[in-house]
Amino acid sequence: MKVAFFYVKDYDIFLIEEKIKKGIDLIGGYNSYFNKDEKILLKPNLLSSDDPEKGVITHPIFFEAVVRYFKNQSANIKVGDSPAISSSLKVAKESGILEICEKYNIDFIEFKEKVTIKGNPQNIVKSFEISKEILCFDKIVSLPKLKNHSLTIFTGGIKNLFGVIPGKTKAFMHTRFPDPLVFSKMIVDLADSLKTGICIMDGIIAHEGQGPRGGNPIKLGYLIIGENPFIVDLLAVKLVGYNPKDIPFLAYYSQKHNVSLSLEDHRIYGDNLLFNNNFKKISIDKIHFSSKILKNSFIYNKISSKPYFVRKKCTMCLECLNICPTKPKSILLKEKKVNFIKGKIFNKNKYLKYNYNTCIRCFCCQEICPSKAIKIKDSIVSKILRKI
Repeated sequence: MKVAFFYVKDYDIFLIEEKIKKGIDLIGGYNSYFNKDEKILLKPNLLSSDDPEKGVITHPIFFEAVVRYFKNQSANIKVGDSPAISSSLKVAKESGILEICEKYNIDFIEFKEKVTIKGNPQNIVKSFEISKEILCFDKIVSLPKLKNHSLTIFTGGIKNLFGVIPGKTKAFMHTRFPDPLVFSKMIVDLADSLKTGICIMDGIIAHEGQGPRGGNPIKLGYLIIGENPFIVDLLAVKLVGYNPKDIPFLAYYSQKHNVSLSLEDHRIYGDNLLFNNNFKKISIDKIHFSSKILKNSFIYNKISSKPYFVRKKCTMCLECLNICPTKPKSILLKEKKVNFIKGKIFNKNKYLKYNYNTCIRCFCCQEICPSKAIKIKDSIVSKILRKI
């Protein structure tokens, strides 16, 4: 497979556009991947309305450089995504993406209606409920951020395509596929069921630590352009120090398509690769790979990673409670009665608490928390197992 890497120090729109053109030319050229009359959907990562400098969403300057490239190719492009909560139009407006669409007279598509599609015949998951608007396009160009993810370890071009599933249906998918390994296979099967084109990753400012939203931005300067999301993700994880075999969706893709996980077996163009050994990675919990058997059990609760609340950061916005996919909810709203004076209560404190017996460890709560008030804690057993 073909992929191009460039080091881009800052968000310089003209330099990024130049490197995108050069990268696509190096991996075969625009006409190798797109036909003249094809309708193309640009799919950025619009997880939330966070400041683009936090490394959570596709940066608007990066996005504008992509738009300029495709407009210069006279491509028929539109833009769309579906955040887990809030409206995509609201996030696009607050992130600066909508302003760019209006500047270049490009339609921004809100994913509202749902339709069921059949999966690829090789898939484990045979059908998906996706946004009906997706069917209007001949190719989807994934424009991911380079980020960690508490459930799938890493999120890039393949995971970004999960955005074709509308709104809170994503939470239902976490309930349907609670095990991290199975969920990772599902997102690969979903990607294989879509008509994808090239993938262009924004790793200029990335997101390390407890991603996809609870970590911290890190300036990497990575711009990666590949013929598909897999090769882009493969190069990205290697550059930040992961072993691709430890990333479940890459391992599954490799096995499913008989594709090598070794960079030496792929064609890499552009600048010399820059490896970052200081990138704060997600711990590879060995129990994740057997968690399907242990889900909702006493043993699983003792040895699995758990989300927990940092009370002093919690603003009680209740977004975590609303997104929780389990029934009954695994996040409980509690009321603590305090400060008695002569038998009368003059203050009440509300707080949130997890029910770990029903929690499926999908980490949707951490992903959606706007104040970084949810962290992931390893058990003593899982810490020991990682050292084995």
